[in-house]
Amino acid sequence: MTQAPGGTVDLQSEADRILEQRARALALPLATDEGLAAGKLEVVRVLLRGVVHAIETRFACEVVPVGHLTQVPGASPLLRGVMNLRGAIVPVFDLAALLGLPGGPAAGARSLAVVLGETAPDLAVQVDDALDVVTLPASALAPAPTGPSSGAETLVLGLAADHTIVLDGAVLLAEPRLSAGSTRRES
Repeated sequence: MTQAPGGTVDLQSEADRILEQRARALALPLATDEGLAAGKLEVVRVLLRGVVHAIETRFACEVVPVGHLTQVPGASPLLRGVMNLRGAIVPVFDLAALLGLPGGPAAGARSLAVVLGETAPDLAVQVDDALDVVTLPASALAPAPTGPSSGAETLVLGLAADHTIVLDGAVLLAEPRLSAGSTRRES
């Protein structure tokens, strides 16, 4: 504590010192930014139609159970509905359909959503299960396998050594088909 002349505590100086200390701490780079600089990707691994996919944690705010979804009339079939996430209305999209994966969730699959956003929840993608958070060496990512063009290949950052398909979070967030206002019907 800072003492003013006469032995009294200068509360304003003390508050300024604490605020300065907090500002310096908040100005430090995030661990995920340091990981990128070091060539590492921290990802949340999820299960989707029996295949392991991953999204960088810097784009994944949280994983939540999908409760009640409110349908949006006239919306794209990719939009499963909207959910209330602590007072925020968040659109929930069908990630499997976006990636062109056939079939439905595996028997016993949980209905979860990965909430995506860089600074706040922008949207959520529905997955069958959340597995874990791991760190992958970015240099070890192989290029995404090529096949018939479905538009999904632009969403893939690469393939990890364990065959985890790493999705590009920035591209997912910018994907025009993941706009809650989109009324385009997928054919």
